[in-house]
Amino acid sequence: MKTFPTTALMLAAMLSLASADVIELTSTNGRTYKQCRIVKMETDGVSFPHANGPGKVLFKGLTKDLHEHFDYDSRSRAGARPSFHSIKAPAT
Repeated sequence: MKTFPTTALMLAAMLSLASADVIELTSTNGRTYKQCRIVKMETDGVSFPHANGPGKVLFKGLTKDLHEHFDYDSRSRAGARPSFHSIKAPAT
């Protein structure tokens, strides 16, 4: 039975999740999401798990500083340019 490789792989996955940037995100309508980890950038917004479950905020619901952080340009036809280099906690 080969449990060591499986256990090591699970531990590595857990550590990578623990090291992901955790942010507090407030939308333009005033809703605050705590303990967010941005997991997916889509053309219309960002998806994330947070303290109360899964969530998604459209780019039009994010502040201008978060638009810049996520490299979103509302004037361009493509809008968002999803890339994992952009998924970092914004400077507070």
